[in-house]
Amino acid sequence: MIVVFSILAIIASILLIIVVLAQPGKSDMASGLSGLTGQMSSVFGAKQMMDTLQKITMVLAGVIAAIALITNLFFVGSETEVKKPVTEGVAAPIESPQMPLQTVPQAAPESKPAPAKDKKDSDK
Repeated sequence: MIVVFSILAIIASILLIIVVLAQPGKSDMASGLSGLTGQMSSVFGAKQMMDTLQKITMVLAGVIAAIALITNLFFVGSETEVKKPVTEGVAAPIESPQMPLQTVPQAAPESKPAPAKDKKDSDK
């Protein structure tokens, strides 16, 4: 049922957009849908067309508001039951697992350079 109300709200919203765009502007009497406005004003008359479009706009806005209220009251609803946390009723761990400490590798001991040979030893 919520799908039906959602579809009705979408259709009413699209119709509201079209009706608002069809209304003539105040200063130059031009609008986004000037071809449609011109045809409607020749059928109804300019003043009657403006009154009709304003009434349709108000009705469509009321329909959208009513659909929103009905959907909120009957389908969303308020739950009186308080949701419990996921961890409720689960025993806490007795001992937390210990991660082995990472040891920093020690640098290799610096080797001392070999003692230099005397010139006497190298002459032999």
